[in-house]
Amino acid sequence: MDEYAEGNHLVAWTSTEPFLGDLAARFLGQGLDRGERDIVLLPHGELGVLRPFTWRGQGLSTLVASGRMRVEPSEDVLPQLDGSSEDRTQATRRILGSIIREALEDGYEGVRLLGRVAPLFFERGQEDATVEIEDAVRSFRSSCSVLCLYRTAPLQDPRRYGAALRLRRIHTHSLLEVPDGGVVCDPPPSGGPREDGG
Repeated sequence: MDEYAEGNHLVAWTSTEPFLGDLAARFLGQGLDRGERDIVLLPHGELGVLRPFTWRGQGLSTLVASGRMRVEPSEDVLPQLDGSSEDRTQATRRILGSIIREALEDGYEGVRLLGRVAPLFFERGQEDATVEIEDAVRSFRSSCSVLCLYRTAPLQDPRRYGAALRLRRIHTHSLLEVPDGGVVCDPPPSGGPREDGG
């Protein structure tokens, strides 16, 4: 993860499964190294990207069985966030607060959350709802690290640029997978401007 960017509320715009899998593995592995509990919220159809994940010789099923990692489909969370703006904000805070509290009570150093929940609202064109969720998550930045995985496809529509910029401002760091296989970080990793070629 350090090769890309280090922050506690990152947004990554991805277009390929290998990049998504690599980024997820770096982020989750770093959390496990730090004694954090990893939480994964990905859509049913995308959970397979984690199958190859291992940490210190332990596969995904072992990590889940040990409690070090929790994996849930994003679809299990979406209905709780489909209400009004106020309800959505409160539900986001309740869900994340409960995850953090449980991890601390279980003796973990904190929480590392990899998710595609707010991004699904963005992909449905519900930009205000997306921002509300991300704003609520931002209030937990001192308690956990979050990597929000967005797809680059919506960025092909110039009408979405304003919303994408709003999302960038909410996050501490932004990572963009570019077509040539590189990664653009904003702000750049320490050491100056950089475009990572792999």
